[in-house]
Amino acid sequence: MRGITLFASSSLLLSVICVSLAPADIVPGDSHLVNREVRILNLDQFPGFVLVGFVTGPMIETYEVHEIRDDQPLTKGYKFNSLQLLAIPSNLLETIGGLAEVDFQQLTRRMEPAGIVDPHGGHVSNDNPLVAERYEYLVESASASRLVLKLERKVSTFSDGQPERIEEF
Repeated sequence: MRGITLFASSSLLLSVICVSLAPADIVPGDSHLVNREVRILNLDQFPGFVLVGFVTGPMIETYEVHEIRDDQPLTKGYKFNSLQLLAIPSNLLETIGGLAEVDFQQLTRRMEPAGIVDPHGGHVSNDNPLVAERYEYLVESASASRLVLKLERKVSTFSDGQPERIEEF
């Protein structure tokens, strides 16, 4: 009986270790992580809309939503998750009673996703001194039913002493 108990305990421990390591990033030995940050800088100039992050993926049972705030980094959680941005008119949210009352699954089937840079950074070869990227978007225009985002600037930071590289679009 002792052998069976030991075997069951070992199997349980191995299962816990495998599950806890499953979502970890494994970076190849000749690479390093790049921190990527994506922000939308002028949302406060468009109070007629609430920008919502709609996140789905292998670690989420159905979906998660969160309000995107002005000049705050976008997040999608786990690297294999997917982030869609949805612009919802503020008056519509007030009418239906807030974000909790929105049927996001139906809404996302009818809307095209915004084409933004993925907020997950990934990794690069150690030969590449890039350590961070910051993408800055601006709301370029708003109509009754949509916000148009424009990539305004990309700022790259390096580990080898070279100055930040700023690209304007």
